[in-house]
Amino acid sequence: MSTIRVHGACLAGVGAELVTIEARFEALDRERAEIALTGLPDPVLRESRGRLAAALGEAGYDIPSGVLQLHLVPAGRRKSGEALDLALALGAAAAVGHLDPRWLAGTLFVGELGLDGRLHPVAGGLAAAEVARRAGLARVCAPEATAREAAYERGVAAHAFASLTEVVAAISGASAWPPRVVAGAHEPQSA
Repeated sequence: MSTIRVHGACLAGVGAELVTIEARFEALDRERAEIALTGLPDPVLRESRGRLAAALGEAGYDIPSGVLQLHLVPAGRRKSGEALDLALALGAAAAVGHLDPRWLAGTLFVGELGLDGRLHPVAGGLAAAEVARRAGLARVCAPEATAREAAYERGVAAHAFASLTEVVAAISGASAWPPRVVAGAHEPQSA
């Protein structure tokens, strides 16, 4: 049983904070899957467990019977908001064996997940991109409005996605990455 790591960000004051999600799955003989979320999540983040299960199921990535542990690092600081949904879902999918964890490297994932797997914009795209750059990450994957904001940060490529399945298709190589979002542009442009 290995630990998967994926990067996300959540708002912290006027900026953002890098959050590493550590995901681990243990198959157990149970009636259903249990999702445990640790690392000082606020109520909105605790509610993400239901959104994750529904969105992953819509994308064809059911969580098998067992315990899925999702830990938010740094554990000593409270994390808030829905911006971690996308990173949590990708970490969960990798932990249960649906995704290759190497596909998650070098990228910051931010966005709220709908129950149907669609991505919804979140506040703080520019702050998240700044955190990504400082952490040495090459790109930010986010819903379109959030990616447009993230594009203003130099040194980080911002890519816009509409759904969890689009993100998985791009990171897995099943489809081309969407064009890099250009700061100030209303439509993504090729870079």
